Amino acid sequence: MINVTDSEEIPALDVIRLIAATLNANSDKVATRLAVLLANEVRYGRARQLGVLLEAGGIESEPFYEKEAAVEWLRGGDV
Repeated sequence: MINVTDSEEIPALDVIRLIAATLNANSDKVATRLAVLLANEVRYGRARQLGVLLEAGGIESEPFYEKEAAVEWLRGGDV
């Protein structure tokens, strides 16, 4: 899980691409699911962009506003 609830900046798309490239390059060492915990809707778009970029490495990513829902999804439950 990536928790960006305390972040005050929206990361540049280049930063999102770098995060995705790093995770994809190490996809054999990371989980196949990544939850992104958000505090507000402003960051939702970047979280969705990250999800699209992670698909190339076989990593499924979803944004969440509630930690409990993110944990449930990471455990394999549908939210």
